Amino acid sequence: MKRILAALLCLAGLAAAQTYTTGAAGEKPRWIQKVFDVKYANPSALADLLSDLVPAGSSERIKFEQNLHVVSIGTHDPSFLAMAEEIIKRYDVPREKVAEEHRHGVEVVAHILLAGPKGSTGDAVPQSLEPVVKQLRSVFGYTDIRLLDSSLIVGRENRSTEVSGTFGQFMEVPKIPTRYRVGIKNIWVSPSDKGNSVTLEGFRFDVVMPYEQSAGQYQSMDVGFNTELNVREGQQVVVGKSHIGTGTDALILVLSARVVD
Repeated sequence: MKRILAALLCLAGLAAAQTYTTGAAGEKPRWIQKVFDVKYANPSALADLLSDLVPAGSSERIKFEQNLHVVSIGTHDPSFLAMAEEIIKRYDVPREKVAEEHRHGVEVVAHILLAGPKGSTGDAVPQSLEPVVKQLRSVFGYTDIRLLDSSLIVGRENRSTEVSGTFGQFMEVPKIPTRYRVGIKNIWVSPSDKGNSVTLEGFRFDVVMPYEQSAGQYQSMDVGFNTELNVREGQQVVVGKSHIGTGTDALILVLSARVVD
């Protein structure tokens, strides 16, 4: 990993020392666009890594298409394009070849919140989640927000992992717990001079929630979502929300990630 990090830092220095190709006097630098096929790596993770190496104030455009497995680079600087191509070649290889370098342990903390537009939060969430609560209030208009559960997901790169738990009595259904599962198909760490970016491939949040269909008769409904995620180490990220039935309340998942070795 030290060798890869050193190489990336050298390439980052190459990007910082930008030399633009110019035409005649007064002409703007020529715009260069190239699309790279991605066979083995995650296009989203590659695009995130390349975006971290874009010098401040430059005009580079980096886009990816997950379904087509491509990364598109637009730039005025041929040296940046060369650097991007080198990084893509370095990482777009079968996983067995990079397994020796990517052996980090990762801890992912998942906070599961219940949010609604009525009531007040009070002391229902820990102080560490207050910035998230403010965001939910301002963006979604939720005022009643409480913490249902928190889970620590311990995993390693190139491996799947999952954790499960219950909310206890929820939705006023007696003696029937709400069950949930948080699963990750693969974990990938991308280092940069701005810190580690943790990619969670095949992330899935599943909840089996009981409800009363009629007097004394209970059924269950499945809620949740699956997605591809990039979480910057040390940041809390609201990664998704799922409405409960036809009501206005929603389950909200907040993630943070830390590389442990």
